[in-house]
Amino acid sequence: MFYYNSNFKGSAANFVGYGGISNLAGYTFATNGNGNGNGLSVKSNSTSAFFIAKALNESATVYFNRNSGGACDWLWAQGSKQSQANQLNRTYNNNASLKVVDGEMAEGWNCYQF
Repeated sequence: MFYYNSNFKGSAANFVGYGGISNLAGYTFATNGNGNGNGLSVKSNSTSAFFIAKALNESATVYFNRNSGGACDWLWAQGSKQSQANQLNRTYNNNASLKVVDGEMAEGWNCYQF
């Protein structure tokens, strides 16, 4: 789940399932809490993220560029089935794509790890 503001505040956008979204430009935030960001594009507007895994070894990677390219932030559940980024590091307001995998890494070796 992406949030418009840091610390999981503002409007949110929820994504479910494995695979990837090569371009977040077509997705928008929906009202959550105070509604900041409602209706804006998720691409290049996300500042925090929360990941809930179905299994212990899943991970989500947020990329700076479309098609899973460039700098990235890696949210790995690490056995707890959840990972959170109160404030994205390398993709803060510069997120363009997302990949969720069943496995420890989604090219996480080049990413900032949460």
